[in-house]
Amino acid sequence: ALVPAAAAAAALLHRALSGSRLSSGVLAAAVLWGFMAVGETRLVGQTVLWMAGYAAALSLPALYVRSQEGLDVLVEDAVRLLLRLLLRSRGTALAAAAAAALAAVLLIGNGVSLVLRLTAAAAAALAALLWQARPAAAA
Repeated sequence: ALVPAAAAAAALLHRALSGSRLSSGVLAAAVLWGFMAVGETRLVGQTVLWMAGYAAALSLPALYVRSQEGLDVLVEDAVRLLLRLLLRSRGTALAAAAAAALAAVLLIGNGVSLVLRLTAAAAAALAALLWQARPAAAA
């Protein structure tokens, strides 16, 4: 019973990572990046992380199939929001986002892994773009 379940999970993961659908590819990349970032922080032991990865590899594809429509809408909306932020932002907002990302990378220091630096830089740039895109306060 375990071998067919593992084969089905592997087939679903392969299909998600093949890039045939944008939403499944983005979702798979986000989950993989999340596992990598959690592993780099060393907040969780490697054994626990391996067990969580094994459980996720067997359960996430089945959960995705069950709630595929809702997750696809969620991921597509997030991608649209990100693209809208990038394409409709003024040059000063993009410069502020780049400066925030650079500041995050420089402030973290050399003792931290590249994965965590890039995660912090992406979070800082997104926060700067969202801050610049907020509606003006009513007078």
